[in-house]
Amino acid sequence: MKLKANDNIRIAIVTNRIPIYRFPIFKSLQECPWFDLCIFVSMPVSASAPEAQRELKIRYSRGLNMRIHTRRRTRNTRQVELPQLPVKLPFDLLSYRPDVIISGEFGPRSLCAYLVARIRGIPFVLWSEEIAETAANIGVAQRLLRKILLPKANAFLAWGKPAVNYLKSRNIPDKNIYYCAQAVNNHYWKSQHDQYDKSTLRHQYKVIGKVFILVGRLIPLKGIDLFLNAWAGLSSEVQRNNSVLIVGNGEQEQFLRKMVSKMGIPNVRFVGYKTMDELPKYYSVADVFVFPTLGDVWGLVINEALASGLPVLSSKYAGASQDLVEKSGCGEIFDPMDIGKFTDILKHWCLNDTTVSAEDCQAAVGPFNFDASVKAITMLLQALYPSLDIDRKK
Repeated sequence: MKLKANDNIRIAIVTNRIPIYRFPIFKSLQECPWFDLCIFVSMPVSASAPEAQRELKIRYSRGLNMRIHTRRRTRNTRQVELPQLPVKLPFDLLSYRPDVIISGEFGPRSLCAYLVARIRGIPFVLWSEEIAETAANIGVAQRLLRKILLPKANAFLAWGKPAVNYLKSRNIPDKNIYYCAQAVNNHYWKSQHDQYDKSTLRHQYKVIGKVFILVGRLIPLKGIDLFLNAWAGLSSEVQRNNSVLIVGNGEQEQFLRKMVSKMGIPNVRFVGYKTMDELPKYYSVADVFVFPTLGDVWGLVINEALASGLPVLSSKYAGASQDLVEKSGCGEIFDPMDIGKFTDILKHWCLNDTTVSAEDCQAAVGPFNFDASVKAITMLLQALYPSLDIDRKK
């Protein structure tokens, strides 16, 4: 489909909901004078961030909800996923008459989006966060959908280096891949960190020694029990002289509490779920962030921790480890399944003063910002429609 130079590009983005960390990207795109943006969500609009509900053009496209269990081969656990059969989506997309469709998954929604794009004769773009570690756990149906969809896309938005590497492993040419940055509001976390006095917080939270913090859902996939097993391997003296804060809630909380009690580990506190307004205090009182996940396509808590000035000990199964921790000098990467080596790393960070400063950590995460992703998406759209004079519209 050809556009005139004065036309705006009508962009349809297909996703499940709009979280707070995607809102600034969509808002910037919506404010661009050369784009007309509409976001089609498969969950009710109320599931998206309040800011998105107020300021973005969103359409709820109803479908039939499904429930599947994905088995994680790295460990005998299952994760519940809620894909949707997009019954109304093709009609909603056709009524909008987009010039390009960007779809954010390798599932039924994207298959539907591709078919509409083919009917309209417009480009179809896949938004991919998939990494090799998580792709290893997908089922037969999901593998089939990837086999169908990957060759059909005109281009890909890959969120992070591991996502780029996964696409390359599927023989996607470099020229079709546009790198987007997995990002949080770095300024927010830094400014919050700067306003707190650490010694005051340490007294308030009654912590001693080095303070290690873990943030996330308390479910088997996050590997909190592996951390506790590794921490239990430290000498009793090291355990007594250092502290652990576990932030979050979930189905495994009682099991984890019993682990701590049974093993007699001192100075481990479960502080429950904390909102975005509350969490900065906990980052500010901590010295080291630990992320022992067994499978995360990224792990935005790593961004938050670095922006808060904390060095990071990250599982190799987190996508963020390759972009943000490896070679940055701001932490270490480990295999949480190797308890002995995990314990050795924790011991090193307990007993040794590190040369990693808050400024080092914040500098490492600095390039991972919303503007980088907006630029990548704009470059992709300009490549798809080179006749458009975007510079003229700035």
